[in-house]
Amino acid sequence: MLQRLHREILRRKRHTAYIYILLIVLLILTQNESVNATLQTITVQQPRWLKERDMSKSNLSSLVVVVLLRTLQVNLSEIKDIYLQTTCVGILGNMARSIQHLHQYAAQRLVT
Repeated sequence: MLQRLHREILRRKRHTAYIYILLIVLLILTQNESVNATLQTITVQQPRWLKERDMSKSNLSSLVVVVLLRTLQVNLSEIKDIYLQTTCVGILGNMARSIQHLHQYAAQRLVT
């Protein structure tokens, strides 16, 4: 799911319903605290589709944060869709209460 969202955002497609569906599913899932806790415990290896930085041995929530921040960046610079922006910020807000051990790259992207 994250791979597909990342690919669609990198294509910079406008008005694609698939991006909205993926984000709404993430928004609904992250409203559940047990899902957020599970995202913290799942360790992922380096995704082959993520070429930006080495994120090996990071938790799944760090990967979600990186993809969402990339989505926000592309949206602000090119797509300029307020609904997409609000949904991404909502997902990050839902996850914020339980994020621990954020990967170094995800933390750097969060503050810059």
